Amino acid sequence: MNAYTFGCGLHGCLYAGVWRYLGTTIKIDPHLSFCLLSQITYNMMSFLESIKTCLLIKPAKVSGRATRSEYWWFQLFNNLVIIGLVILGILCDAVDNDNVFQFFLIVTFVFILLMSIPNLCVFVRRLHDSGLPSIFILCGIIPYIGGFILLWALLSPSDPDNEYGPAPVK
Repeated sequence: MNAYTFGCGLHGCLYAGVWRYLGTTIKIDPHLSFCLLSQITYNMMSFLESIKTCLLIKPAKVSGRATRSEYWWFQLFNNLVIIGLVILGILCDAVDNDNVFQFFLIVTFVFILLMSIPNLCVFVRRLHDSGLPSIFILCGIIPYIGGFILLWALLSPSDPDNEYGPAPVK
């Protein structure tokens, strides 16, 4: 069995441990602390922690930083609730009259309004975590490419330490 030792390059490493790929043992150097996915492993926030952080601890706080996991788990929560409310409205509309569907539409609209401030705040904190200023949010108004620029900013890895504070532990 062949063994290869890898360090972290510019693109990051897989994980600090030993992986098997087609009978070949790949050893990854655990002493390199700037590994991309090693940081993700240590800074990974759970689904419930993300909801608690975004809704209870920092609902209107734009200063500081938010990890990728905090941002994307919170977006998943928002989208699941909206999809669930719409499906409930459609199912109740099939059974009853239009009043129930209109009720669920209003509840969905109120939920979206209530989540707009926490969504905006976690978005700005995510930009800060990438090392970008909050004014970078205005890239979204650039036709055709603005959304891709923001998606790149949201998917980019965390800076270890920047002007917005130290890297979040969790």
